[in-house]
Amino acid sequence: MATLGIPTPLSHLVERTCGGHAERVGLLASRIAFLLNVDVELALIAGYLHDVGKVGVCPSVLNKPGPLTALERQAMQHHATYGAQLVREGWPGAPAEVVTAVLRHHERLDGQGYPGRQTQLDPLTAVVAVADIYDALTQPRVYRPWVLAGPELVQALFAQALPRAPLLALCSLVGLRLPEVRGQRQAG
Repeated sequence: MATLGIPTPLSHLVERTCGGHAERVGLLASRIAFLLNVDVELALIAGYLHDVGKVGVCPSVLNKPGPLTALERQAMQHHATYGAQLVREGWPGAPAEVVTAVLRHHERLDGQGYPGRQTQLDPLTAVVAVADIYDALTQPRVYRPWVLAGPELVQALFAQALPRAPLLALCSLVGLRLPEVRGQRQAG
């Protein structure tokens, strides 16, 4: 990722905290971005950096196999704000859109996301959010060793209060079949 202008120390933080996840999200975000005419390079960078703030989360919280307490959840949610701060400080020339995507990749259209309970997502942030949730649902996690696939995955994705366009682009890319709606097949 250094060839994309990301400073090496920032890349090392990403690799130390969430290497495989960061790479998968970056690559998938860039593919979704291409389909939606969103800047592919910014999507790759933002997807790669989106969870860098997890370097500031206590490993016992990051690796906890069970449900998080309210305080642990708050500490985990702080990773978005801390990540944006790390990108701003570790890469003074970082594109503003990348910093925004790192900060807001857990926001949702229903206002139930974090850190700001926003109800709108810019296109780059939406692309990163969709790539992130897809990877989270299709890779085993310490707190959830099972993964979703097929109709259950589609249902979980569309329940995330994220913009439809990147969700439909994702489904097209990964070959997910959309459910029938009111006797008609959804476009996508």
